[in-house]
Amino acid sequence: MLELKLNELDEYKEYIEKSVSELEMLESQLKNSYSRFFRNRLTFETLSHVILPRLVTQRADNNAEVRVWSAGCAGGHEDYSLAIVFETFNKISTTKLKYRIFATDRDYSEIEHAVLGEYSRQDIGDFYIDGFYRNLSTILYFQSVKKLFYDP
Repeated sequence: MLELKLNELDEYKEYIEKSVSELEMLESQLKNSYSRFFRNRLTFETLSHVILPRLVTQRADNNAEVRVWSAGCAGGHEDYSLAIVFETFNKISTTKLKYRIFATDRDYSEIEHAVLGEYSRQDIGDFYIDGFYRNLSTILYFQSVKKLFYDP
């Protein structure tokens, strides 16, 4: 509002009713698209050391595929983190888990970013990817929720 030199909310409301680009910009700023690799380390540690080993020992069919749905995937950081956890588990486990990760988001631009799988050194942070980072696209499926539900 300051940039537009508007003083009242009603003035801004009138402005966004007339300006599609301003409305789109406001909507994008209000969305929570915060994403980071291994954002909640405890969650990923629990998955690695408790849930995946239990999955291997308790499932009836060792050939069954594990499917993970990541709703609201934003830039894909957590989804790639999930894939890294599965791949790391498969490297050290005698029983390999077949898996697929489905990642959706309502913001198509976030999906486009996630599909590219290109992140800066700052995004990657302090963990080591061990060479399989670029090959994860074979098990990650990104889809815009808008496209998934609204395309004819």
